[in-house]
Amino acid sequence: MRDTWKALLRKCPEDKISALAGALDLLHDAVLVRDMQGRVLYLNQGFELLTGCTAHEVLGKEIQDFLQIDPIAENAAARILPEKGAWRGELKMIARTGRQLTTMSRCSVLRNSQGEPDAILLISADITDQKELEAQFQRAQRLQSIGRLAGGVAHDLNNILGAMMMLLPTLREAIDDRESLALLDILESSTQRGADVVKRILMFSRGVAEKKAPVQSRQLLNDFARIVDETFPKSITLQTSIERDLWLVQADAAQLHQVLMNLCVNARDAMPKGGILTLAARNVRVSEVPKGGIYTAKPGAYVCWRVSDTGSGIPPEYLARIFDPFFTTKEIGKGTGLGLFSVQKIIRSHGGFIEVESALGTGTDIFVYLPASVEVSLELRNVPAAIPPGRGESILLVDDEEGVCSLCQKAFEKSGYRVLVAAEGRQALEIFRKSHSEINAVMTDIMMPRMDGVTLVEKLRKIRPEMKVIATTGLASDPLVTAAGGLGLNALLQKPFTLPTLLRTVRNVLDELGDPVLSRAQGPSCEVV
Repeated sequence: MRDTWKALLRKCPEDKISALAGALDLLHDAVLVRDMQGRVLYLNQGFELLTGCTAHEVLGKEIQDFLQIDPIAENAAARILPEKGAWRGELKMIARTGRQLTTMSRCSVLRNSQGEPDAILLISADITDQKELEAQFQRAQRLQSIGRLAGGVAHDLNNILGAMMMLLPTLREAIDDRESLALLDILESSTQRGADVVKRILMFSRGVAEKKAPVQSRQLLNDFARIVDETFPKSITLQTSIERDLWLVQADAAQLHQVLMNLCVNARDAMPKGGILTLAARNVRVSEVPKGGIYTAKPGAYVCWRVSDTGSGIPPEYLARIFDPFFTTKEIGKGTGLGLFSVQKIIRSHGGFIEVESALGTGTDIFVYLPASVEVSLELRNVPAAIPPGRGESILLVDDEEGVCSLCQKAFEKSGYRVLVAAEGRQALEIFRKSHSEINAVMTDIMMPRMDGVTLVEKLRKIRPEMKVIATTGLASDPLVTAAGGLGLNALLQKPFTLPTLLRTVRNVLDELGDPVLSRAQGPSCEVV
């Protein structure tokens, strides 16, 4: 092509661009020719489609007048071109439409018959979508790494939080002044919130399935309103409008808390100079739901939440993308683009849907619709009956976490059980071989050094196949947890758990309440508490 250009330049300089115009318009790549002063001499149809600039608008003008080009790459090309006559690299630019583009570009110097630089040829291939996919893939890899890291950290955190949660009832019995009991309430609430945070991290990183139960969202909204009032900037005024007789929803309360957190934080960030944040909720009957296949919602009774702000609003061109993964308008380091994506994922998993209304300079209203359980009786929320004590049964307790093991042992003994303790799987196996005829149930952690809980249970089953086994884990999704599902467990306790939950689970297992565990390929099918 260079020889053709030289021939044309020598033969007919005034027609050197138009002679190749027809052929160059057939290329998918964007082609631009400019003189040494930066004035545009030619651009093909590919360049027009890429940048939104037409030949009529830009011919004879300097390229900087109509196109914002990354100055770093432009300066690099300007340094290399005079010396080597060519440059190749990624070039970022902002199109006439405002779209940010990334191209793989090649610049070449075109010389006249005397060998002097006469023009510069720029050929660019659009790789914007490719770079975006690469960036999403890299983010996904980072999230996968974070998920693996979160799994290990969650196991340790759940052991720590579990010890705290089991210790709280003992402290309540030892304390009788109101001020100290109030401090214990704060500690208990903070511990539970910590456990919920760990659960949400695991849910996101590992795709942990939610545990749904009847939830009164009025209480959830009022509790979160207090958090907003205490932690958000004083320049933001909180307003609430929550109906007193809201219907129950069948939901995972921790996930709904995450929805509120993400929506309220976004509203806060949209009002850096202050404004009004509104939390509202009401019962509605919906006759028509969004179409399109991404929702499984059906017409019927819903509880509708509204989170509103008086902030900057969402530009119309962004409204269709706000739920896309990794899409964010926030500065680097201030947003991951996963908040609203997670919100939509959670609401869809609950059979609900979301609507958004926004106007620039006015603010944003986000409506969350959750299917209502109108027929669910409030009796489901009654205080559970007292836990029957032990009747001298013997339990083999296996856990490498000393604090958790000690608290469980004391709780069992206080409730009337006899306890054999092992700090790891091999020690537990030795105890079981000697005393298996006296042991009524085994409670073992799944994640342990040297011999894990799955291996231990397999070996115990060979000695006594009918032995009742309760497994505990700080992870909700892990290969070992999945493997445990095929072992015939009688129950799986998710850490952190409270002492009442522990004692009730053991009593139910010993009394054979509920069906025994059956093996499933997809994971533990036992009663998960």
